Amino acid sequence: MTMTKTRAGWAALGLTLLSMAWAPARADSGELADALGATRTLAGVFEQTLSDSDGLVLEASRGQFSLSRPGAFRWDYEQPYVQKVICDGDTIWHYDQDLAQVTVRTVGDALSATPAALLSGAADLDETFAVEDLGDGRYRLTPRTAEAEFESATVQLEDGVIRALEIDDALGQRTRIEFSDVARNVQFRDGWFRFEPPPGVEVVGEPGA
Repeated sequence: MTMTKTRAGWAALGLTLLSMAWAPARADSGELADALGATRTLAGVFEQTLSDSDGLVLEASRGQFSLSRPGAFRWDYEQPYVQKVICDGDTIWHYDQDLAQVTVRTVGDALSATPAALLSGAADLDETFAVEDLGDGRYRLTPRTAEAEFESATVQLEDGVIRALEIDDALGQRTRIEFSDVARNVQFRDGWFRFEPPPGVEVVGEPGA
């Protein structure tokens, strides 16, 4: 089974949002709280796979990511399609180069009840998720609300930096994102977390405030 490029694009947006689980947290979350609180900016390479309930890989992608708290992130998909998911804290742009289309959503609409709400400052780790310490730097986050679009997310830390994230959804599908060449507290140029649609690109939706 293969996903259409349109569906893959929406999956890229949703999975990108779900992956951004860095934000301040309470001390009872242990090493995870310390790691999240120490991170102001982050950049590196990601490799992402989506598998079905039998473990069959449905989609694989790779690219570069950037994060700046509070609220800004950027994922540049390079393979298999060129796509960008960029958030400045108020607005999220999802640009698909082949479709010549950019979808615009507000942060509040897109990040509700997801780990991404932590990044935006819209939620507290322990208030939004039940956090389970699995040992060896692994933490399982289970949403406290029944309205969440996923069942759980498992974060893997190594030397105080996130190295992998697994997201299990209600359909039994699993998204795994592995991070490499990670640099913390780096500087980004002005405008890095803003997006200006190229001429002739279809724009769907409205920006945030």
